[in-house]
Amino acid sequence: MIHVSHLIIVAVLALAQQSSGQAKAQKKEVLDDWIKGEVRYLITDEERQVYQRLTTQEEREHFIEEFWRRRDPNPQTPENEFREEFYRRLAYANENFGAGMPGWLTDRGRIYVLYGPPNRRDAHPMGGRYQKPPNQGGDTITTYPFEIWEYDYIPGIGQDLTIEFVDRSGSGLYTLETDPNQKDAFYRRRGEQPQQRQWVRAKEVPFERMRVWAKFQAPPPLQFPKLREEVRAAVSYNDLPFEVNTAFIRISADSYAVPLTLAVPNEKLLYVGKEGFFESDLQLYVGVTNLSGAAVYQCDEDFRAETGGAPLAEFLKLRTYHQRIIPLPPGRYRLRIVLKDVNSNKLGVKDTSIWIPQVSEAGLNTSSLIYADVIQPAPENSRGEEFVLGPLKVLPNLKAAFLRRHRLGLYLEVYDLEVDQVTQKPSVEITYALEGSDGKMIRFGNESESRFAEGRSLAVAKAIPLENLAPGKYRVVVQISDLLTQRKCTLEGQVDVLLK
Repeated sequence: MIHVSHLIIVAVLALAQQSSGQAKAQKKEVLDDWIKGEVRYLITDEERQVYQRLTTQEEREHFIEEFWRRRDPNPQTPENEFREEFYRRLAYANENFGAGMPGWLTDRGRIYVLYGPPNRRDAHPMGGRYQKPPNQGGDTITTYPFEIWEYDYIPGIGQDLTIEFVDRSGSGLYTLETDPNQKDAFYRRRGEQPQQRQWVRAKEVPFERMRVWAKFQAPPPLQFPKLREEVRAAVSYNDLPFEVNTAFIRISADSYAVPLTLAVPNEKLLYVGKEGFFESDLQLYVGVTNLSGAAVYQCDEDFRAETGGAPLAEFLKLRTYHQRIIPLPPGRYRLRIVLKDVNSNKLGVKDTSIWIPQVSEAGLNTSSLIYADVIQPAPENSRGEEFVLGPLKVLPNLKAAFLRRHRLGLYLEVYDLEVDQVTQKPSVEITYALEGSDGKMIRFGNESESRFAEGRSLAVAKAIPLENLAPGKYRVVVQISDLLTQRKCTLEGQVDVLLK
């Protein structure tokens, strides 16, 4: 027998699933329509080809982020000034140039959105009697409503630019015209009359007007060096998804090792059968630049994804990890990572950044806080190999997301510690805590902690159980104190605890 309450629950679940499906469909529709909206004025043909090839919401959201980043004139600031100015101009265009359609869709709106207000604007909203300038004959005509916009200079188009908009329908819809005679209300009726031109400016030559008009029809050129190269790279590097993560470990006072770790889903690779196993050949390129755009490091190498003795069906459910150690001095850097599947010619690209702080004389110096799925003793003589950090082998969790049935692994190093004169070892106190969204702080002791002292440095590994935590985001707080000097520091981060 089926109870009414059960039917209600089933109905509620069905409605919830339907609402969830509708929400996902609406979001997809928004992403699908994004390329048809206001950004049509900005997007290049190469970018359009890339966007149309994307198949998932995540890929499209990432593309949109990168689309605006490429146009950001000052990436060091939290705001994207280009994007803010673009939407300010859209609002102005909609308010002032609408004519039975949103203002940004009109010719005046498009020019205003792309190039901003003109340096000079001569508006004749009622039309009527108008004396043409000498270079256009100097005669008096009767005109439709029209406007003349003058720009002193527009990058990528030219200088001393004159644009005319004419409203021949009287509806308020002005169209961009290349022929100055189009504002003459009787020009078509009487035919062109001989004009007594006193002088002709180069920009009035019909072919020059057409050349400028054609430039106005195209998206504005990207303004900054190397961005064209980045766009072209993005066109090719969108077929192979992968994850990437960076950290830093100190080698000396002025040199750090940056473990760059990437993971690619095995199911996204194309495999070639060998004797008893399958393999996919991968090529990796890494380029590092400082904030001024100067290249400071680059490398390329190859590696393989191999099934070994595992069944292919099971292997495809896993990911292949690879790590490259990059030597860098303290500073702020941008990294571009390009990955290629040789067998399929698929390419993927990721951009990330890293900040390596200068050595502090007053406080404690540490590595970055590394979240790990696996931390285990490293084999002897394995330093310099993949995933080996100090005395341990550390497999990073690239998304900082952990299932409740697993443990949160933490790895860190502390430098420049004071050494006890008797024991010849540092004396360090470390506390661990997770703070949930409710502000409640959950503290953990030194259980499941391992320490490895080497001179004035200390490597620390910690495993935190998660089974008693509710799913959600948690702030990680690690407090470190040098008991011999009373110097302290705090490392913080965020992890996701997942139900399954």
